[in-house]
Amino acid sequence: MITTWNVDGFEPSKSVDLTKDLLNIEENPPPDLMIIGLQEIVDLKSIKNVMVPNNEKLTVTWQNFFLYQFKQKFMENYIFISSKNLVGILLMVFANERIKNRITKVEYDSVKCGVMNKLGNKGAIIIRFRLDDTSLCFVNCHLVAGHKKMDERVNNINDIHWKAFQKEGVGKKKEEKIENVDYKFLFGDLNFRINLPNPDVRTTLEAFQYAVCKNDLMTGFELLKPLLEKDQLNMSRNVCEYLEKYQEGSIMFAPTYKYDVNTDVYDTSKKQRVPAW
Repeated sequence: MITTWNVDGFEPSKSVDLTKDLLNIEENPPPDLMIIGLQEIVDLKSIKNVMVPNNEKLTVTWQNFFLYQFKQKFMENYIFISSKNLVGILLMVFANERIKNRITKVEYDSVKCGVMNKLGNKGAIIIRFRLDDTSLCFVNCHLVAGHKKMDERVNNINDIHWKAFQKEGVGKKKEEKIENVDYKFLFGDLNFRINLPNPDVRTTLEAFQYAVCKNDLMTGFELLKPLLEKDQLNMSRNVCEYLEKYQEGSIMFAPTYKYDVNTDVYDTSKKQRVPAW
């Protein structure tokens, strides 16, 4: 199971129960692997957090939080395998205790994107390992924001795939590229938007919600199709060979970006951001 969440600086505690929101496996058995990708575990508006990140204590807090959530949800033992953080991006791998001895060759890397790359607060964390004789790779991204920056996001995706595990140094040998693994998963806050006027998107979503309330799901899903056709991620598949290779499940829910805090009301601030997935 893979869960991704932009936490916007939220710091967890045991009093918070997120099992229903983040660990919903429906009728499926507890998964062997739990992959948690978080973005903005620190406030990125703070220059100090970006320039001099110190997230080790916060990383441990999140690790312990999820181990506690797993225990509450699944009543089975999960163990922490590995984690890596980059400014506000955190990727954690947990495994059901019964398969821990089948996991080998755990490796991780990070790729920065943004202002001069080294100073950027965007990029990706990549963890790969072998389960028995199968190689798995997980890429947690936080790409550049902005409605008009679709091309830059595509460049971010290219950079991540080009540079992961390819750092050069004295005596350092380039490793196998991540596209050569058996199974690769890309997730996170990709920041792709919908290329339609704000009023058009919001009107369509009002009609979608009305159809859902009337339990007319067929009409609701049909209403989403024009939005998905203008979704920048789908549009970018034609110009990005890496995105083209990924398969995505059917989208049967309304965009979740960007709500007013603690509501399901789309952005009412002065920016009036266009809803997006």
